[in-house]
Amino acid sequence: MPFVTVHTSRCPEVAVRRALGARLAKAYGEHMQTTHRIVNVAFSFYEPDDMARYDAAGDAAQEMTVVTCDVRVGRAPEAVEALGHAFTALCAEHLAIDPLRVAIYVNEHPAYQIYRDGGRAPEWSADESTGA
Repeated sequence: MPFVTVHTSRCPEVAVRRALGARLAKAYGEHMQTTHRIVNVAFSFYEPDDMARYDAAGDAAQEMTVVTCDVRVGRAPEAVEALGHAFTALCAEHLAIDPLRVAIYVNEHPAYQIYRDGGRAPEWSADESTGA
């Protein structure tokens, strides 16, 4: 935990995906007060026109990139909002997509629903960011 998935019809080179993944992980660590080293990032690619929002004139399909982020509960709404802004800017930059075409969905889970590193995830604590 956390698990970040970038759903997009853009398919950038591996180097771009690695750079974006690393930047998303670091942004997560910064805004969610934890270490970026626990962040899992995946990319899910769709064929052109297989991922859209129908909000243009005449209900025409418009390209979207959607980022889903599963996290442990406990962060302030302001921290989650800051994460959304950071993820939007990073995806717009690395995927060359209009920020208005990026949507971020954060799903919170209690720690007992998350298993990693051979056991149950610990409850989130702000001390994670300081290494305390």
